[in-house]
Amino acid sequence: MQEAYRVLRVVSEAQTVRMVLSAQPDELALSELASACALYTVEPKTGGGIKAIVLDFTASSAGGGEAQKQAAPSPEQVEQTRQAVQALAPPVLAVVRATLSPQASILAHAADLLLAANDALLTITDPQCQHDRLSGEQAARLGYVTWCAPTDSLKAEMERILDMLRDKSAVALRHAKTATRLGIEAGGGQKVPCEEGQQPVSPANALQTPYPTGGAEQRLAALAQVNAFYLTATMQSEDAQEGLRSFLEKRQPRLKNR
Repeated sequence: MQEAYRVLRVVSEAQTVRMVLSAQPDELALSELASACALYTVEPKTGGGIKAIVLDFTASSAGGGEAQKQAAPSPEQVEQTRQAVQALAPPVLAVVRATLSPQASILAHAADLLLAANDALLTITDPQCQHDRLSGEQAARLGYVTWCAPTDSLKAEMERILDMLRDKSAVALRHAKTATRLGIEAGGGQKVPCEEGQQPVSPANALQTPYPTGGAEQRLAALAQVNAFYLTATMQSEDAQEGLRSFLEKRQPRLKNR
């Protein structure tokens, strides 16, 4: 299924939604992206089978014509779109195929997971980092990007990641995302310096961060909130109960994504 916009291209396929836009999006592109994101911000009560949203930043524009001659998007539009990306209920994978504009970099870093081409350049907004721009390979090494790959291998790597997500329950993925962000926010969400061997807590590696980086009391508070969410939301889902039954019965789970 494909939805038509003037600039943005939205394609639904195999339990994922891919939103394709230019690596240097204009005001119209961001406005359409925010509108598209609004369709997937509410967690469905039953049977929501979307496993992931992909923000696919391409080397060439997804659209064309006069729309691409517009001025760079305003800070207000960038912030509105960033919030729309962060509000998405399913996990969000940003795929960076080419050098991003500063505005596109903000949107890519708003994703939960980030895959970048080795030689693509991203703007880094973390004040604790000494670099303004990093290649995908450098950003992955410092923790600002989850994965990097050569440009000619990017599609295969994207499919590998999406297959890994498609194998999971949609409700479990949404709850894992909510619990992770809940823990980071409750724990203060402080970033560590981007030094060798350390990774900042950023959207690109948030789903891989075992605990928030605040003090002991903040971590305990975060753990309590995540535990409460686990008991009152996650374990009340049909897929959670099916997961327990299938484990005890030593069989593959029959997931219903609710």
